[in-house]
This record gives sequence, structure tokens and C-alpha cells, in this order.
Amino acid sequence: MVSNSNPMAPALRRLAPFLLGRVRRGIVGSSRYAQKLRDQIRSAAADPQATAVLISGEPGLEKDNVAALIHYGSPARKQLLVRLNGAVLRSDGAELFAPGADGTTLMGAVGCGALLIDQVDLVDPALLPRLRELALHRRWQGPDGVEHAFNGRLFLTSETHLDGSRQSASRSGCRPCGCVARTSANGCAMACGRRPRASVGVRLPR
Repeated sequence: MVSNSNPMAPALRRLAPFLLGRVRRGIVGSSRYAQKLRDQIRSAAADPQATAVLISGEPGLEKDNVAALIHYGSPARKQLLVRLNGAVLRSDGAELFAPGADGTTLMGAVGCGALLIDQVDLVDPALLPRLRELALHRRWQGPDGVEHAFNGRLFLTSETHLDGSRQSASRSGCRPCGCVARTSANGCAMACGRRPRASVGVRLPR
């Protein structure tokens, strides 16, 4: 229960329905693919710039768990991790950028924590430029047009290829793994751990 005497109570109540509180499981296996993916997760977790991270791969790969592994393995592990489904976000991003009944915005409530937007490939195209601005420049605007800095970290997940086509299940009998890309002002730097014929890829929504 959140005490009303806690100055953070409004923010915590705003975030409560969206909290991703723990890692469900680690990356298991001794194959070079699993080892490479673990190395990539450790590298992203240790990134001193806490650069935005795009995680893509086929449905069912628990990409949100990869985001949790990075966040809870980072120096910001004591901060909250919040997850929203990009497929249901409004075109104006009101769920993120507009104040609620208590006057707080979700972005403001996240503070120095982490924001995970699942299925960014299904986000309304009108919202993508604002998410790109958030990912690359850590800035966002409220309905009043005032610009704010985002001091946390952004995670995005996607189920599309670099060319925008949908991921398809591998028919090779192996289990595909996801891949992690850190975004920067120059675009995406892909670091992919793949099993043979696994259908994976990364892209930054334009």
C-alpha cells in the first residue's frame, strides 16, 4: 500500500498498473549464441550513457524479459521499470505525455527510472516522431508545448525485420533468440545473437 503521506505517492499510484517488477528468467544454455546474447545484455546494462535500447525478434521470445535483464543488471536497478503496450497508445501519446487527474504525467512519474514500450512496430505512425525524439534526444513535450528532459532510460520492442516485414517462426527446429541494439544519434548499432536460420532483426522506427 502507498501511504498518502509519502511525497512520491501520486507518482507511484500512477505507475502501479504498469510496473515490471522482476526478471522472470535468465538466458540459459551454453551455446555460443546464448553466450553472445548474455554478453550483449551485460554490455547494454553497463552502458554509462544508458542509451535507449531496441530489442527485436519473433513473437514469444520474451523481449520484455530481456529489457528487465538489462535494467535490473544496470546501476539503475533500484529505479522502477514501467511497461506500456505501444499498440494501444493514442496517436497523441496522451498516456505518456498528458497529466492525469492528479496532475502528474507518466513521463514525469518515471523520473530516473526506465520506460519499456512494447510492440513499437504497432505504434500509431503519428506518435513515432515523438518516440524517436525521446529515444535519441531524451526530450518530450506535454500538451502545453513545454519541453521536458527525460532522465531515465527507454526500451523498445519490435517484431519486425529491418525492412519492416513481420518476423516468422524458424523452421529449422532450433529456438530463435532475440537481438539487442543500442540506439544513438547516428542510428542503431546491432548486436545480434542468432541461432541458425532464426528470424531476427533490428531497426529504429523512422
